[in-house]
Amino acid sequence: MRVGSCLLLGFMLMTFGCGKKEQKQMPVPESEYTTEPVPPGHVKIIGTVVKIFPPEGQTSQEEICARFPCKVSVRIDSVLGYGSRAVGPLAQGDTLQVLFKLTVEPTQEILPDVQPPLPGLKEGERFVAVLESRAPEMGGKVSEPLLIGYRYEKVPHP
Repeated sequence: MRVGSCLLLGFMLMTFGCGKKEQKQMPVPESEYTTEPVPPGHVKIIGTVVKIFPPEGQTSQEEICARFPCKVSVRIDSVLGYGSRAVGPLAQGDTLQVLFKLTVEPTQEILPDVQPPLPGLKEGERFVAVLESRAPEMGGKVSEPLLIGYRYEKVPHP
């Protein structure tokens, strides 16, 4: 009788006591960036801004990136999807440079025609974006895909 009770108790402990605990992940808020399909030649990511590079003043002063920062170093927190013909693969933890064509400064005052206005990004902030991915030009020194962002949305840290 004791052997049967010990076996039953051991089985119950293994079944219920040793199960894997589910890891809680912070949900990504639903938006056009998380619910719509990824267009061809694009990749959808959640990333964290690691570094914002200063404006590149050597271009024409008419260009937004000559006056405001556009180039950003981004750590990939999650890849949400690839469109057909997208350059990849990108992996969680990769750090890549992204060029935001409309700057990472808040656009409400500097680009009033951009609707809805972009909130701006700072170092350490997370965002979700659909980025255009281009292969490096032949003979170029760039060893990673060129990622170009036009719009983004901030997301909370997990």
